[in-house]
Amino acid sequence: MTKYGWRNSSINTKKLIVKGKMPMRYTIPKTVATATAAIITDWNCHTATTAKTNTTILMQPPYPMILSVQAASASALGTAGHYDKIEVKGYDAKGQAIRELVAVQATVAGLCYSSNAFARVTSIQPKNTLTTGAVLKAADVNIGYVASTIGLPYEIAGTSDILSYTYDGAFATTNFGSGGLKVSKAYDTLFIPTTPTAAKTISVLYLSKVQQ
Repeated sequence: MTKYGWRNSSINTKKLIVKGKMPMRYTIPKTVATATAAIITDWNCHTATTAKTNTTILMQPPYPMILSVQAASASALGTAGHYDKIEVKGYDAKGQAIRELVAVQATVAGLCYSSNAFARVTSIQPKNTLTTGAVLKAADVNIGYVASTIGLPYEIAGTSDILSYTYDGAFATTNFGSGGLKVSKAYDTLFIPTTPTAAKTISVLYLSKVQQ
């Protein structure tokens, strides 16, 4: 329902309540390929304890994407118990503030991924979750983004809410769910079966309950 009143030949609304779901379209006009060291490269987290901010990282995610944390070399890996973590703070595609701890692997070139898709990163800081204030073992960390999963600006409940999807100009109306497009309801992310490379266009039309 809408609360409204007339004034000077115009309608002034106080509140608009949308019941049910509405079709929403989200388009990424130009994709990028996965880059494991695009945001931070060769970061010595054994000696660094202060956070990197949006002015000291190499770049922001080009659009809402999940992030990767990589133990880049054999000489300085994360702990086997995944106590070495990287805390990432920022905003998701809906503009909500988010925070996540991502582990540093204990294997060479091992990758761990965030569950959230970050549209903007405001802070990245080493965190030892076993001993408060302890430095990380990892002395060579890369942080990048993953092209196969994007964040959506409105919530999505599942693949059944996807109405249409295009990749690089080609339409698809099937293959949603197992083996195809996958959705995380918890994080409002969309997994794309064809991993994007540079300069592709992705567009998804889906039903969303835009209000809680």
